[in-house]
Amino acid sequence: MLQAWSQITTQALLGAWQNIILFLPVLLGAIIVFIIGWFISIWLGKIVAAYWKK
Repeated sequence: MLQAWSQITTQALLGAWQNIILFLPVLLGAIIVFIIGWFISIWLGKIVAAYWKK
């Protein structure tokens, strides 16, 4: 009984770690896309501001 409980706990923890590890590349990709979009919006904002100053 105790051995079965420890196996279930171990499997649950391993599954949780596996899900975290599989999620990290997705999170990293989202952060990269966000940063690129941020820089593009800053760049476009400067272009629009320069256009409206003319």
